Amino acid sequence: MNLKNIYILSFLLLAYLTGSAQGRPGGENFREKLRAQKVAYLTSKVDLTQDEAIKFWPVFFQYEKELYSERIEFLDDTKLSNISDTDADQKLNSYLDFKEKQLRLERKYIVKFKEILPSAKVLKIMHYDNEFRRELLERIKRRVDRKE
Repeated sequence: MNLKNIYILSFLLLAYLTGSAQGRPGGENFREKLRAQKVAYLTSKVDLTQDEAIKFWPVFFQYEKELYSERIEFLDDTKLSNISDTDADQKLNSYLDFKEKQLRLERKYIVKFKEILPSAKVLKIMHYDNEFRRELLERIKRRVDRKE
């Protein structure tokens, strides 16, 4: 077993134990497990060294936290049933504001990522992060289709 595999397994175990030990509700444990899967997936795809991973993941997690916060703020304000055209125009403007915030956040964090990793690895992180999400959505879709 090489060092990278040992590191990935150690991180997964740490993430699992941290989630379990804190007695979080089921949703939080699921998020922790999902985060650990994402870390293992991206670490292997991008071939991060142990030193890179130690420096990179805390910054990446902060990026995800800020991105999630922006997304929730926008979604919490989105009610679509019986919406008037005036309200719809306001929501569309809010949507564009959200997308601009998201882009600014991505620009900010790509700069931070490049302070830790070479540009080629940053590009791979962004690509494989999207791929991970697509694969996750496909798995969820397959489960839903099986239940119907």
